[in-house]
Amino acid sequence: MMTLKLNKKGILSLLTVVAIFMQIFLSPLATVVAWASEKDAGYEVGTTDSGKVIKSSVKPGKSLLKSTGTSSGGYVYWYDGWRETRTPYITVDGNAVFCIEAQKHYPMGEYYTESALNDEGVYNIVYYGYPRKGTSEKDYLDTFAALNIYYGNFPADSVAAISNDSGVKYLLDKARDKTAPRGSFDIKNKSQTASWNETTKRQETGWYETVATGNNNSYTLNLPAGIKAVTTDGKEYSGTVKLDIMQNFKLVADARYNGTIDLSIPTDIVNSVVTKFTPSDSGFQQLVMIGDKTEKVTLSGVKATFKAQIGDLEITKKGNDTSSLLPNAKYEVKDETGAVVATPTTNADGKVVVKDLIRGAYTVTETTAPNGYLVASASQNITVSVDATSQVTFTNIAVLGKATVIKHDGETGVMAQGDAVLDGAEFDILNASGAIVDHVVIVNGKAQTKNLPLGNYTAKETKPGVGYNLQTKVFPFALTYKDQNTAIVYTDKIATNDVIKGKIEINKYSHSNEGGSGFLTGLAGAEFTIIHKASGKEVAKVTTDANGHMITPALPYGQYIVKESKTPTGFFKIGDFDVEIKENNKTLTFNIVDGDFKSPMKIVKKDKETGKSIFESSAIFKIKNMKTGKWVEQKINYPKPATLSEFETNDEGYLILPTELKMGDYELYEIKAPNGYVLDKTAVKFSVNETTFQDGLVTIDVVNEAQKATLSIEKTGEALESADKKTGEFGDQYSFNFGQKALAGVEFDLIAKEDIITGDGTIRHYKGDVVDHIVTGENGKVTSNEQYLGKYELVETKAPFGYILSEKQDITFAYAGQDIEVTNQAKVITNTWQSLGINIHKAGEFVTDWQFGHYYTDTKALAGVTFGVYTKDAIQLGDKILVPANSLVAVSKTDKDGIAHVAGKYPVAQFYAKELKTTDSHDMSTQKFNFNYQATSNNPMFDVRVQDSDKAIVNYLHKETITLKKLNEVSVKQDGTSKTSKYEASAQGAVFGLYSEQGKLLRTVSMNGESIAKFLDIPVGTYTIKEIKTSSDKYKLSTQNYKVLVSKTGILVTDTTGKIVDAEQGVNFVVKNDLKKGTAEISKQEIGGSGELPGAELQVKGENTDIRWISTDKPKMIQLEEGTYTLSETLPNDGYQLNTETITFEVKDGKVTKVVMHNKRVPAPAKVPGKPVVPKSQVVTKVVDGKTSAPEKIVEAAPQKVGNLPKTGDTSMDLLVIAGIILLVGTSVIVIQKRRRNE
Repeated sequence: MMTLKLNKKGILSLLTVVAIFMQIFLSPLATVVAWASEKDAGYEVGTTDSGKVIKSSVKPGKSLLKSTGTSSGGYVYWYDGWRETRTPYITVDGNAVFCIEAQKHYPMGEYYTESALNDEGVYNIVYYGYPRKGTSEKDYLDTFAALNIYYGNFPADSVAAISNDSGVKYLLDKARDKTAPRGSFDIKNKSQTASWNETTKRQETGWYETVATGNNNSYTLNLPAGIKAVTTDGKEYSGTVKLDIMQNFKLVADARYNGTIDLSIPTDIVNSVVTKFTPSDSGFQQLVMIGDKTEKVTLSGVKATFKAQIGDLEITKKGNDTSSLLPNAKYEVKDETGAVVATPTTNADGKVVVKDLIRGAYTVTETTAPNGYLVASASQNITVSVDATSQVTFTNIAVLGKATVIKHDGETGVMAQGDAVLDGAEFDILNASGAIVDHVVIVNGKAQTKNLPLGNYTAKETKPGVGYNLQTKVFPFALTYKDQNTAIVYTDKIATNDVIKGKIEINKYSHSNEGGSGFLTGLAGAEFTIIHKASGKEVAKVTTDANGHMITPALPYGQYIVKESKTPTGFFKIGDFDVEIKENNKTLTFNIVDGDFKSPMKIVKKDKETGKSIFESSAIFKIKNMKTGKWVEQKINYPKPATLSEFETNDEGYLILPTELKMGDYELYEIKAPNGYVLDKTAVKFSVNETTFQDGLVTIDVVNEAQKATLSIEKTGEALESADKKTGEFGDQYSFNFGQKALAGVEFDLIAKEDIITGDGTIRHYKGDVVDHIVTGENGKVTSNEQYLGKYELVETKAPFGYILSEKQDITFAYAGQDIEVTNQAKVITNTWQSLGINIHKAGEFVTDWQFGHYYTDTKALAGVTFGVYTKDAIQLGDKILVPANSLVAVSKTDKDGIAHVAGKYPVAQFYAKELKTTDSHDMSTQKFNFNYQATSNNPMFDVRVQDSDKAIVNYLHKETITLKKLNEVSVKQDGTSKTSKYEASAQGAVFGLYSEQGKLLRTVSMNGESIAKFLDIPVGTYTIKEIKTSSDKYKLSTQNYKVLVSKTGILVTDTTGKIVDAEQGVNFVVKNDLKKGTAEISKQEIGGSGELPGAELQVKGENTDIRWISTDKPKMIQLEEGTYTLSETLPNDGYQLNTETITFEVKDGKVTKVVMHNKRVPAPAKVPGKPVVPKSQVVTKVVDGKTSAPEKIVEAAPQKVGNLPKTGDTSMDLLVIAGIILLVGTSVIVIQKRRRNE
């Protein structure tokens, strides 16, 4: 029978275990029982001033609870090793309340006063605490504990532990953060200064942004007079207004409002606050609850400052003629809306100030000018600023005047008499002081002064007009103000003069040519007519008296012709003679004697069309006496004696016979016409008598017609005749042939190359005049109108589109002889068909840069691209097809500017350009670029620009996708003792770089899950591809640099040695990665020995590796992937202990790692008294199923701290403690009795 022996230490340990057991397992049980039975706070312990009843879950008594103490019974909880914290469950009218003075007496029939407790921390604890947080006992205790910690009513050494409890900490955090919702109202920016709003023309604050919570919805603004509130919806309010709590507002006032308002804003928002119950006896506990006390929120200190936005405006009035300021100018001042806000008038000082104008822009307009001045027509804009006087000045222009002196003849008014002239008279203009202020000259009957100041003036003549006497009297006039809108006033003043006059006196005498006494006798009855020479008007007619005397009335200044208008029978008239009257009151006397008469003969050669004399000396005439039938002959003595029967005109186009002709009838014959004229063969009859006798001779005019010419034109132009075909590099190519044919509709201008002048000196056409416009007919022929002889240019002005206008032609119409009326000149003129200039613009894509894995391209001119020009439709000549549709007609290659030029003659048709050959780097465009040759001009070249939508035709770089495959080496376990390798593992994540020839990294790609990577759309060029990063650190980075040639024929890959790398299906080349490998040299040795121990079973394990073997007398050499491995012994050598140690070792790429495992010999058996124990804190391992477990550390449990209970009342665990003591005592008795029996 086994005897249990317990020493004192053992008994104490046992009792301690029992006590702890009861404390741990019975306390919660007691708590559950208490919660179940005490949740109903059914014991009345007090009342409030409002009649509310305070109840408790624990009845105060003197049994286990000390009624005079601070016991509260009820809820219990252990906080982090502290002895239980407890409190009763207390209610007021059924609502939970909490004790906030745990150190004081529990309520016992006390009278409590209710009040609102405005403490945000308390409010947040009771808001988030019991029962919102939860309705368990702990939730109530958490709330109780948090409140008392908040108030500092718990012992300091317990606060840290209790505060760390999650439930208590949660409530204390809420007390700190104050996030519990309460009714509130505030405004973010309560004090503001209004600013001026130019749009609304008023003072405005910024927005008063409300911040509110609560169930009610309004606040009230009591706005003083002159202030309005504007809400965000644009509504305006004044007086008292109620607004929604979330409605922002701003305050506005007119410009004149000045001062600061301070608003107190009441709201309908009600705050829920904590209700505090204060006992009449301060020695008892205060209680709090989330109460029913409320109060409405009122916000004070909402301010707005307004500054009156007014200023003054000063208007100053000046005149341009004085330095003094001008009074009595009236103005209108208008605001920006056009409303008149003031009508000021300048005072005696020439100024006026308009007070208290609202800030802003104004327009000042002068309405009434001072007397003697023009009203200012331009309004002035002025800006009135706050607390400032803005100034504006108006300068008025003084009204001036002009006087017009009008010159009159004293008898006839505006009409001058005779040859007298009113113009040219000169006047001085004198002012009222007698000073000369201007000097004027009469022109066109009047003279105007310069601008003169208003006032009285005098005009005084200083020089008369030609033919007038000087005026000695003066002519006063006045310049008087009219109105403010009349800048210049005018007045007229007439000034008269008396014309110079004189008389003509004639004494007429006669005598006989045949004998007589030789005395002259007066000839009565001779009538003389006085004609004003300049006007040709008769001014007087006087007949001689019996004494042959006559005198005219006074005639005005001028030249006159005295003509004997009637001659007594038997006498010849005297010739006309001139008389000039130029002295005032003078009589001019003439004595006239009649004599015998013979008539000279004048022949004048004139142009038939113009009637002008022909200035040629080559016209020759003969005269026949009709009475005798003989040709008239006359004798001359100079330059030598001769008898003339033919008479030639001089270079002025006339001739005068050497001697006079007697009275009679004659015929005049033209023998030779003047140069350039057609001979007139008609005889001209004339008579010599008194009737034909004029101006002292008989004059005969003989006319000729100028010779004319016409121009005949035959016009031809090139037209398509045939086409030739030849075969070239790009197949059949056609060319076009053109020939001449009659060309209708061609228009010409015949232009005078010089002034075209006929013999009479008449300019028939000026140089440059278009004298005729002619158009060829259907046969290509045309004849011009008749033209005068001379030099011309024939200019082709219009031809059918497509034909080049011909060069101008010089045309000379020369004299063809006096017998030809119209001469003709013929011209054959050809036209050339214009060339078609085709310019095909080509651009190519070129890589400009690589950045961030992408290449950037630009286009520029691309040389070396061959284009063909094709007919779009068949080219026909009548019904015959010369060139089929889609036929090649031209080939050209682009130059350095990227332009392919084609020039030649082509028929009107539709064509298209197509690319035939491109560069080695670009893909060829297959697009056709249509263009239409429709002749629309006569230019030598019709240019066609062939492009792609207004841009050069672009060839894009040829691009290829470089595809590579990556294979990783994998090790394959063959027989459990060795591994082999093959290349098949996924290389996903491996990174390759594409490099330029200069070594710049252009792009990187990563291998996908299929170990494929693609460099997409790589332009032609030479690149290098190399591996940048392996898929895993266990692989070696490939050292191969692959040169990749991308061309239009495909992709060529060579390795570092220049060897071409063969492509596989779907990929251009394959890259293989080797594993990083090293060698493990594993040795099995005895502790303290150096030789190998054969026969032990060893095992190397690692990722994807499990190799076992039996050790030999040589170290084991194993090739392994780089990594971490473990070496363990699974079976020891005979006579050796199993080495339970696991050795960890690392294998590095290309390195040999030596690993040695030692074994101990098996010791001889030995007896050890007592039970083996594991040393404290020793690391041990164990082997289960051949596997070694991880090391474990033996740790002793730390004792729990039992702290002092916070003073919330007496402990409710007394029964448990007593029970524990009884159990402990009982156990001790049993143990002692047992011991005694054993003894």
